[in-house]
Amino acid sequence: MANPLCLNRFKSRMGITVDTYDVDLQETLDSVWALAVKWIGYDPQLQEYTEYFSGSETGGFNLYLGKSPVVTGSVVVYLNCQGFYGQGGNTFTSSDLLVRGQDYAVRVEEGIRSGILYAINQSWPYQYQILPQNLSAERGPCVGCIKVVYEAGLDAAEMKAITNALLTEAAANFRSQATGFGAILNDSMDGASVSVSPFNNQSLYKGRSPFVSPLTAGTLSLYRRIPVSRL
Repeated sequence: MANPLCLNRFKSRMGITVDTYDVDLQETLDSVWALAVKWIGYDPQLQEYTEYFSGSETGGFNLYLGKSPVVTGSVVVYLNCQGFYGQGGNTFTSSDLLVRGQDYAVRVEEGIRSGILYAINQSWPYQYQILPQNLSAERGPCVGCIKVVYEAGLDAAEMKAITNALLTEAAANFRSQATGFGAILNDSMDGASVSVSPFNNQSLYKGRSPFVSPLTAGTLSLYRRIPVSRL
């Protein structure tokens, strides 16, 4: 999705009334936003996603959605054993819809708010297939037979907190570029204030945070998703 950091709002915060620096200002906003998305591990803007899953060959009941934070009420699940990731012709129509609370349930984990789909009363489907090296059929996953459509992203209040913090970060970066000596910034918003001098935040560069402003680092750390492996 597009960068949500508004150029006009940024110029107003910086006290800039001319268009002379618009290209440089926009580049600063774009780089700060790209860095934020990379550091927290996902794009936090609310948007719709579509994912396909294969069924289970082990009798499993859980499917893990790939994006977060998941909006629970937005989750829609389709099941068609000839679905093949949406490439099976006339598949995943309204007749393939599953019923939440009857066929599956959605759980959103605390913290990173990732979503888990639980199959109710039976496992996610499987099918028997004959592999090239075998003479008899074996149970395997029902390939690409589950389609999930859902929304994931932060709400408006959370996005406001992030964009406010990133505008402060962008101001620090732009002033640093303008002076060539590092960022010297005094800024305030929503009752909070921050002062950033050229060197008072260098410890954050040792693998902890790439941001100049401690306000930005502290705010974004609340929404950071650290990848974990599932066994």
